[in-house]
Amino acid sequence: MRAIIEPIHAELRQSDVIGRYGGEEFVVILSSADAAAAHPIAHRILERVAGVSVNGFREPIRLTCSIGIAASDTLGVWGEHLIAHADAAVYRAKRMGRNQVQMAALVAS
Repeated sequence: MRAIIEPIHAELRQSDVIGRYGGEEFVVILSSADAAAAHPIAHRILERVAGVSVNGFREPIRLTCSIGIAASDTLGVWGEHLIAHADAAVYRAKRMGRNQVQMAALVAS
């Protein structure tokens, strides 16, 4: 888990925050970033994590990540609701083959 913190942190600005969300999940809050700004940052994080290898008992372990983006400017939600949308987008990325970025979709209520 520690091996991916630095590659993620390298793409963040001083005003952004990263924290462990649970298990092997992290949440990144991009301060004052809209969906258009978040997307390229997420792709750069994806590329940086893919470049990490962790020494194991045999062959080095290559890492990947799945990223879900939820932006308040497109979804009109904040706080826990925004995180729930991002979480749903992460699981969609995992279902679609992992190692990719998915944007949270606006769901009609």
